[in-house]
Amino acid sequence: MAGLDRRSHDEFRAEVEEWQNRSKELLDEVVSEFLRHHLARGCLIIRNESDRYLEGVRVQVQFPPGVVVLMESDTDHRDPSGEFSMLQLLPDRPSKYGDLQLPDIPGLAGAPIGPSAGAAIFNVEENSDGYLITWHVGDLPGWYVETSDERFAVITDDHLEEIVVTWSVTARGVHHVFREEWRLPCEQAPGEYLTWSRHSHG
Repeated sequence: MAGLDRRSHDEFRAEVEEWQNRSKELLDEVVSEFLRHHLARGCLIIRNESDRYLEGVRVQVQFPPGVVVLMESDTDHRDPSGEFSMLQLLPDRPSKYGDLQLPDIPGLAGAPIGPSAGAAIFNVEENSDGYLITWHVGDLPGWYVETSDERFAVITDDHLEEIVVTWSVTARGVHHVFREEWRLPCEQAPGEYLTWSRHSHG
């Protein structure tokens, strides 16, 4: 049952101050979620241009310092309307002074939403060299094209015309690491960011 608001003025002001402090602590997270929601997102594509059946294929892409990579699925923000709601990410505001307060009822709070199952084979982590994408592709038959289920956004604080990334591809039983450096133009455009093809090497 609801009860009368028995908070003192000092208790109410303390609740408001705590809410403000908690909201400020979440500022970076709110900004990241806004960018994750609104920026154009791309994916990775790998193409095996040989007859060989490749097993245990892994793709890694290293982005330089100053560049941030955001996975689409790495979020707790879920809005059925598809719109970004900043208030959904902030703690609940204290009820107005004098309002009736409902007691907490166990079991009504929704369960936290974690990353999708695709995160198990596609991961983005921050390291000393910037951000590293790791994609565990698995098996890749000859002349087959695989597209990552995960999409991601790439952002930078600087007004750069291009960023330089390094990528590598390995496969079980192939005693060679395919590695190269790519220069990517910086633009707000959706679609494919990186494509790699494996040609026959004798």
